[in-house]
Amino acid sequence: MPYSSRWTYPVPPDYRSGRLKPLTKRHYDTFSQCTGCGKLYWKGSHRDRLHPKVQSLLF
Repeated sequence: MPYSSRWTYPVPPDYRSGRLKPLTKRHYDTFSQCTGCGKLYWKGSHRDRLHPKVQSLLF
């Protein structure tokens, strides 16, 4: 699936209802939507593990 490089914006809970898997809805509550493709994004569990690694490579 191609990655969209457009801007994202926060979406309210009622808008994303029915678009997420049950465990995603249970564990995350902040979502953004891509202005180009409409896909929803969130800071998943992998972000907490990868963020420090990426930061150490950049700085």
